[in-house]
Amino acid sequence: MQIGARTTGGVVSVRVTTGGAGYSSPPSVQINGGSGAVGYAVMAGTVVDSVIVSQAGTGYSAPTVSFSGGGGTGAAATAAAYTGPLRPISLFKGRYGDVYGVDGMGRGIRYNSGLTSVQSIGVNRPAVPPVIAASTATTNGYVSDIQILNPGAGYFAPPTVSITGGSPSRAAEGRAALQNGRVVGVTITDEGAGYKSTPSVAFSSGIGGSASFSVGVLGSVNQVRVTAVGSGYTSSATTRPSVSFSTQQGLTGALASVVVDGSGAISGVNILNAGSGATTTGITATIGGGGGTGAQIAVDMQYSVSSVTVVNGGTGFYSAPVITFRAASGDLTGNGAAATAFVNTTGSVTGVSVYYGGSYSAPPTAIILNTQATAQATVTQSMAGVYKCAIRYLDDTPAAQGGPLPSSISHLQEVDVGDAASQFTWSFSHPVLDARVNAMELWRTTGDQSFLLYRVATIQRSDNRFSGSYVDTLTDLDLQDTERPEYGVMPITLPSGQINARRFGVPPGNFAVGCMFQDRAWYAVDTTGERPNSLLYSEVDEPESVPDSNELIVQENTGTPDKVVALIPLGGQLLIAQSSHLYALNYVAQPVIDASILLVAYRGILNDRCWGVLNGASILVDGYGMYAFDGQREEALSVAVDNYWRDNIIDFSKASQFHVRTDTATKTIRFFYCQASDASPTRALCYCLATKAWWEETYPVAVTATCVSQIGSKPTQVLALGTGGFVKTSGSSDSGVPISYQFRSGNFALSNDPNRALAMVYKPTSQDATLRVAMHYNNSTTPRQNAIASDRGDGFVTVSGSTSADLNMNRSRSSLGESNGYAQARYSGRLDDRSSGGDRHVAISLSGSQSSDPIELYSIRLSGAD
Repeated sequence: MQIGARTTGGVVSVRVTTGGAGYSSPPSVQINGGSGAVGYAVMAGTVVDSVIVSQAGTGYSAPTVSFSGGGGTGAAATAAAYTGPLRPISLFKGRYGDVYGVDGMGRGIRYNSGLTSVQSIGVNRPAVPPVIAASTATTNGYVSDIQILNPGAGYFAPPTVSITGGSPSRAAEGRAALQNGRVVGVTITDEGAGYKSTPSVAFSSGIGGSASFSVGVLGSVNQVRVTAVGSGYTSSATTRPSVSFSTQQGLTGALASVVVDGSGAISGVNILNAGSGATTTGITATIGGGGGTGAQIAVDMQYSVSSVTVVNGGTGFYSAPVITFRAASGDLTGNGAAATAFVNTTGSVTGVSVYYGGSYSAPPTAIILNTQATAQATVTQSMAGVYKCAIRYLDDTPAAQGGPLPSSISHLQEVDVGDAASQFTWSFSHPVLDARVNAMELWRTTGDQSFLLYRVATIQRSDNRFSGSYVDTLTDLDLQDTERPEYGVMPITLPSGQINARRFGVPPGNFAVGCMFQDRAWYAVDTTGERPNSLLYSEVDEPESVPDSNELIVQENTGTPDKVVALIPLGGQLLIAQSSHLYALNYVAQPVIDASILLVAYRGILNDRCWGVLNGASILVDGYGMYAFDGQREEALSVAVDNYWRDNIIDFSKASQFHVRTDTATKTIRFFYCQASDASPTRALCYCLATKAWWEETYPVAVTATCVSQIGSKPTQVLALGTGGFVKTSGSSDSGVPISYQFRSGNFALSNDPNRALAMVYKPTSQDATLRVAMHYNNSTTPRQNAIASDRGDGFVTVSGSTSADLNMNRSRSSLGESNGYAQARYSGRLDDRSSGGDRHVAISLSGSQSSDPIELYSIRLSGAD
């Protein structure tokens, strides 16, 4: 809606009190009591969830709402209209340069430099969810996983993966992954489609073969076992039995001693030297001497691998294979040998280096233990179980400005496809659609989960399918594929419990004041009066996203009912100004969790424009005067002019038109207000924070609003006039007419000093400019005649019978030479303590008009008065 099209009597909100039941389609909404208001029901299944007001209408004071059609019954709602005077719009700026405005008279606005006209704030959610039809299929599976059963060994390159069988309409494909010559996984590059049964998985190529080796060993005696004890053996020094080892197998240096028991039998053999050098098996030993017979012994050997010779280098070994040493049959404990193989560029093994010999009871054999990997496929139906589907709208905001901006999702439509479905057909209708909607997104869950939505597709508003249908054949695996162009994931609710997919609520049209504070937009001042102390806040960096749950309420603990009037960002605080109380809001991250609202002053504000910020303090005007609040304490500023408030010089019946503007350049605060004779603000009470001086400015036309804007290279104060124009203060004339000014001081007590004079230092002007001085005695509103001595050559000139003296500030006013910028006027006074008619005090008034040069007074000194 254009700003200029605002009217009163429009419907600003509709609240559903009862959703009814049994609605198969959205019922029609009738808003009675005026004309032109249009509303649309937003459905949640078969009940009415809310009502979107697309047209506010006019002439409503107490609107009523009714529902008809849709096949259901029982829905009810209440409506509110704004019937007060036209309100000023509350404007604030977001992170990306967008300007937002709310006034409590209907839906707010949004504007940026890329728009040709203002837009409605926020994007309304779809009024109805999509209609989903599932095409069922008895078998329509896809390969969702391949599990490795045996990784195999000896692969020098990834083998080819063959997925066969299962009668698919499109066969699945995969790619093997290797680690240390073993297949550690299969990446599914195409999950296939239409599988009716589980296919088989096979691996081919990528492995060498035909290599053979001979193993060289070196053996020593491990132990000698007595297999027959014999008899008649003695152990005297001359007849002690001895052990002899065979040497044909290469064993040398082996020595052993025989143990004879008391009965003359051999009870054991002790190894004295294990010997070395045995290269084969077949080592034997015998017992000789000792005078006995019948004893027999057996030798157990211990071998270690000393070398491996390549007998056949084989083929297909393009990376060094792993050499495995296999213990001989019957060797249950042999192990530990290790070696490194070397290959050439043609894929043959050229040599083996043994770096650990191990321990074996017989020579082992060396092999390359290459084995084929095996795997098993898992087939999942394309669509199975319960799905939840929704749509949401997108606007055309560019990505550089944080766009596109979405709406909340529609009601979640649940679809149960049972064991299998081949596709979903989405159908859409849009009973109400914001003008800024540019596209629609389709979202759904995977089967049997209700936490994550995945984006199916984006359909432009210009596409015929936007109001037609869309066929969705994505499997659950496709839906979760992060490389899919349309991929997107959105939690319905965050793990913390915060809403997510439904957070993009449109700011209510009945909240009249907005501002930005700590990356969130804040809204207050409910024009319906239903929530007078509620604060609504947006999501972070999303000024247009205001879900219903984002609400704080100012708790009143003062004993006096009050309501929020204005929001004032001040550093790390958000000041919440009521009519008679001032609160400060602070929070760290989540207002609903860590916000605190504290009463900081028993002062308030007249309206949401009667404040400004200057020198780090907020300046506010309420029904008692002007005051400053710096975040910790309040300080009254208007004590010197409190009579304006106390004596009703200010017409508070027109307070809705008042406003405050602070000027950082001049440290000046201007309070634009009305007196009883004014229809609109044509005057301002002004206060200089630097000099503590007060004065009043009047204007030929009403000043309805002001702001500081960057014009050229510096900030400039711009005034909006009741006549419809915008002006800025510049120069010393108004359209060629000199600007008049006047000033009156406070009262000064007359003293006994006979030297009564008014001395002034000023800046001479280039043209004639008259400064008129008059003296007011005893608080008189009328200056006294002849109070200032006639022309004495000090700059001021009087005329007999006049109430003032004039100073021509022109630098060249005298032919005797240029003015030095100093003038003096001598004044009289009847000071007599014994006379009730004597003069007690005096005040000075100055008046005149600006020339082509600004009037600048540097100092005024009054002698003869305290």
